[in-house]
Amino acid sequence: MKNTSMDNVTRVTLAENIEKAVPGLSSKKTGEVVDNIVLAIVGSLAKKEDVKISGFGKFSIKNKSKRKGRNPQTGAELIIKDRCVVKFKASDLLKLSINDDLFPSTETKAIDDSDA
Repeated sequence: MKNTSMDNVTRVTLAENIEKAVPGLSSKKTGEVVDNIVLAIVGSLAKKEDVKISGFGKFSIKNKSKRKGRNPQTGAELIIKDRCVVKFKASDLLKLSINDDLFPSTETKAIDDSDA
């Protein structure tokens, strides 16, 4: 997936990558695949079900109870309503790949036994 630190990965870029990886799928079909995946995740979270994607991570819903807050501009106190928020916990495999431990640099120098 071509991505720089300033780019965002969008549904379109995901669909383009699927289209490249699966020959014979049209742009329309790959767009539908991405949309269906997103809808499945949203639908499960709306039912307060966890979504686990092996090698990627786990999305879950957390209930936050109401609490006192403060408007940062005015300083006025207010009550923040209770609500649900989406949490994401990255898998160990994702953490490794982000930190380059999964694909270490090939520049490491091999130890030559003949020098000993």
